[in-house]
Order: sequence, then C-alpha cells, then structure tokens
Amino acid sequence: MTNATTGQRMEPDELAQALKETAAGWPSKEAAVTLLLEHDYWVARIAYSHPDLRRTDPETGCVVDLDWQALAAGVTDGRLTSSTSQQAVLSVALSLVVPGFLLDLQRAVSSLGAFHVAAVLRAIATAGGYPELGPKDPENDPDDIGPGGQESSLFELDYEPPSWYPRAGGRDA
Repeated sequence: MTNATTGQRMEPDELAQALKETAAGWPSKEAAVTLLLEHDYWVARIAYSHPDLRRTDPETGCVVDLDWQALAAGVTDGRLTSSTSQQAVLSVALSLVVPGFLLDLQRAVSSLGAFHVAAVLRAIATAGGYPELGPKDPENDPDDIGPGGQESSLFELDYEPPSWYPRAGGRDA
C-alpha cells in the first residue's frame, strides 16, 4: 500500500473499495463502477499507473473516487490507449457517469464478447433503476438453459407488450 497523497501506486482492491463506497446510493455510478470491476482492467491500470485519474479527499489524502472527467478527456483525446474492448467498457462506464459523454453504442458492443455484453446490459439496467432486469448467469442458473444446453435468454422478463404493440407475425387476428 502506498500513500495516496504522494500520487504513487496503490493496490487495485484499495481503489475498488473506495469506488464502491463513493458510488453507493447513486445507481449510475454504481453501475459504472461495477462494470469496471467486472472487466478487471481499468481499476488495476489506474491504481498502478495513473494517480492523475484518482480523486483524493483533501483533508485525509485518501483516494475516494476516479476523476471521471479526466478519464473522459483521456478517451476523447486518445491519451488513454487500450484494446478495442477495453475502450468499449470504459466508454460505456463513462457514458453512465459523465454528462454529455458521447458513446457509439453499436461500435462499443460489437467489440465485446458475451461476458462483457452481459456486464454492459447489467450496468444499463442498474443505472436505469432496474437491477432485477440484468442478465441472468446461465452457468449458475440451470433454469436459464434451453434445449441442447443452449442459453435460452440472457433475461428473465415477466413482460407483456401493450395491446397496441405489433405482435410477431404481423397483425393481431
């Protein structure tokens, strides 16, 4: 562990704990932090290599949050380079926290594998105030496995569309 006021390296679990505490009660930030923690790249990178992207409490010197605006600027101007999927996850997280941060969602999700697409979906549902709509975990939930062992659905929704919504196969009879 290093002193946060020196701007030196800190352990990822220390940063993760600070982020969780700061985000508590703010669904958009909780979603963004959880997404970054599930991805398991950016928190470690910031903890080890980017003290300028951490915010500290001026009284205690303890790290309390990320500098979300600086992260957004680093992505926008190309200073924070990484793989396409790493950029996509960070951009989705930023879009949940930084007002006005523009995200090409199609480009972002098309660069992700199934695990991270599911993490993005969970983050969006949580940020919207509906964490129960997040994708289920097919590996640990046998009820979500369809014929032939295939995942039947990423979501379990008890939803009936409104009567005016067009049904599959054309008009209602």
